[in-house]
Amino acid sequence: EEDIDESQEDQMTPEEMKQAVADGIAEAIKPIGERLDKLEESSTEQAEVEETAEVRAQRAETALLIREARDHVNAKQKVQALPDAARVKVVDESANQATAKDDGSLDTEALDKVAEASHAEMVKLLGSAQSPVRGITEADGGGDSDSEIISSLEESFARLGMSEAGAKTAAAGRR
Repeated sequence: EEDIDESQEDQMTPEEMKQAVADGIAEAIKPIGERLDKLEESSTEQAEVEETAEVRAQRAETALLIREARDHVNAKQKVQALPDAARVKVVDESANQATAKDDGSLDTEALDKVAEASHAEMVKLLGSAQSPVRGITEADGGGDSDSEIISSLEESFARLGMSEAGAKTAAAGRR
């Protein structure tokens, strides 16, 4: 900051002169260095903001793709003869496996294949779970009439020590 006049220059050694020039340059560029540091910090913060925005945008695109897939599969499954809970399961399983084409749109062909496979598996599971129990009713060759069931219950309650009236009341309530 001190200006060196010509008389002082004559009295300075070459080393002192070099040091004075270096100090002057350092002092002159100090504000530039501070500005560069602020720009670097700002640039780093901007990169972090952009990265966060990119992650959020990707999550939003994924959520939108799954929503679109869910709507697509749900529309097709409504015409299928599945109970609501089974249909919801098929829709969810299919939508969670949705993929996008190169242009970012929903790959409906691949989704339809996944949905068909999931639907077929659900139909198979429901078919095995709904096998009828045989031999319960008279039509199946088994089962007792109402009076036989009540009589049997009355006898069971009587063996447990109930009075005849108590056994009749209990048997009527159990049927």
